[in-house]
Amino acid sequence: MTEWLMALVAEKISVADVTLPPGFTINFNVTLSHLLNPSLKTACEAFLKAFERGDKPRLCLELVGENHNCITRAGTDGAFRSLQASGVCFAVDDYGTGYSSLKHIHSSLSVPSR
Repeated sequence: MTEWLMALVAEKISVADVTLPPGFTINFNVTLSHLLNPSLKTACEAFLKAFERGDKPRLCLELVGENHNCITRAGTDGAFRSLQASGVCFAVDDYGTGYSSLKHIHSSLSVPSR
């Protein structure tokens, strides 16, 4: 569903006669398991490519879910780095549980604080 929504948003906004303000960010909520799915990187790259001719928004993936303790499992760092190299930024929605301060995320990625 997220990938379909990303494609729809890219299609509608990239052809709209609007000027995006500098730093305009579009967030999509994803789970950790979705983050580890290689198809997400393809969807993110397609989303950003849709804006090559005009104003390009920042794409931010917001990790949602209450089980951020498993965020250190194998493959996670590679997925983060690969997506970040494609121009994607990250945020963590911890539902007030305090996981947004996970130091290993902040040390390896540019995760915005809220």
